[in-house]
Amino acid sequence: MRFLKQNTAVLVTVGPILVFSDGVTPKDTATVTGIAGVVSYDDDDGSVGAHFDFTCSASGGDNDLVAVGHCGMWTLELTAAQTNYTGRMILCLTDADQICPVFHEFQVLAANVYDSLFAGVGPTADLLDVNCTQWLGTACHAATINGVPIVQQHTTGGGVDGPATSYPTNFKDLSIAVTTGTMTVGDKTGFSLASTGLDAIPVANPTGVADTFPKMLVALWRHFFKKADFTKASGAKKTYADNGTTVVTTQTCTDADGVQTQGPAT
Repeated sequence: MRFLKQNTAVLVTVGPILVFSDGVTPKDTATVTGIAGVVSYDDDDGSVGAHFDFTCSASGGDNDLVAVGHCGMWTLELTAAQTNYTGRMILCLTDADQICPVFHEFQVLAANVYDSLFAGVGPTADLLDVNCTQWLGTACHAATINGVPIVQQHTTGGGVDGPATSYPTNFKDLSIAVTTGTMTVGDKTGFSLASTGLDAIPVANPTGVADTFPKMLVALWRHFFKKADFTKASGAKKTYADNGTTVVTTQTCTDADGVQTQGPAT
């Protein structure tokens, strides 16, 4: 079995061509214009494959047949059109007055497959075409960056969420951001608070009684390091805003029978 490159004119060696009268003597001279040929392809779908009938020519034609001059071997020219299929091909030459029938089998390969096997070594060879064109029968998204696939998030119902986005070069270092809604992570193994995570807690002064954990932390810090006072006459403990005059919280304090009590902040 020999390999040919699709859609490429080529010279192939054929033979040995034998004298028709005895079937054993190599024939190195012949009237080639009397020799008929056919190129026939096999089809795997149950239909008759393509075929090309031709008559050999001596020179200047599409199918020149020229003797090598030894052992009945000849070279035959095939046109690009005659090799513009892929798969199994058989070549036959006949002339009942001169030669015994000659048969040769070939495998015609797609051009890039042929070049990857025979047209060079290492970086000079072609690459096999392994581009992905479909997922489960549906065409893939067109790439916007060469060598980078398009990735989209698909819902369980088969829909598509979010824009078509290519993987950036620092993809492995990216974090996941949820811009709307919430995200539940079942396995939190390996999760940790970033070293600067606490710095992301707002430090703005609460305008009243703290009602969230970050505000509680800020209020506690302000209680010790910002203005606060206790007026014995009114029995009130107060904290203030940064201007030192606006009251943020007030707590009533009492002292009865030796028990000091601090009420809730308002």
